[in-house]
Amino acid sequence: MIKITAEKLGHIIANKCISLGIRDTSQLKLQKLVFLAWVFYGVLYGKKLFNENPLAWKKGPVFRSFSKRVMLLDDGERRRYEPIRAEELKYSIEDLESREMVDLVEGIVYDFGKMSAEELVEKTHTDIWQEAHKSKLQSMEWEKVIKYYKNNLVELVIKEEDKKAKVFTVRSSVISGLILEYESYKDFITEIQDIASDIIKGNYVLYT
Repeated sequence: MIKITAEKLGHIIANKCISLGIRDTSQLKLQKLVFLAWVFYGVLYGKKLFNENPLAWKKGPVFRSFSKRVMLLDDGERRRYEPIRAEELKYSIEDLESREMVDLVEGIVYDFGKMSAEELVEKTHTDIWQEAHKSKLQSMEWEKVIKYYKNNLVELVIKEEDKKAKVFTVRSSVISGLILEYESYKDFITEIQDIASDIIKGNYVLYT
């Protein structure tokens, strides 16, 4: 078992992507997947996955330690867009220390792994990223980021409205396979908040 860092998690996510036939494992894409794992772990379990805070760079959140290690291997600009080679990967999902971390990585890869790097950049260009991007240090503080994502959990799901029946159907990207129906948008928001609370308390099983 290993102590998780941004770099090690990037290797683990890349290995999981490769095992599923996902070829795009560029640093740019992996940075966003590591960020989403860092966010979801904080939202779901109320604690830090690792201590490093991401920086709000032009192409979205970046963990500096992971970025430095990858860029040392080759020209930084070119490697941002090229897949990290399999022989460079030192860690896999078997190295994770808990079931909740395994579930988290699998969920992140299954839900977001097939998205392109640019799609993930757009997905992480949120208000909280923009606020940090404009600041002097560009640091995305854990407490602020997790609070933002908890308060905007509605943005993490896909809503489908049947206007004729006045029913909202929600397909969750947070809890795979969850489909719920509501009579009003207000009911939907209330239930999402309750779900977030239950997730944090451990009352939901993720990615079943």
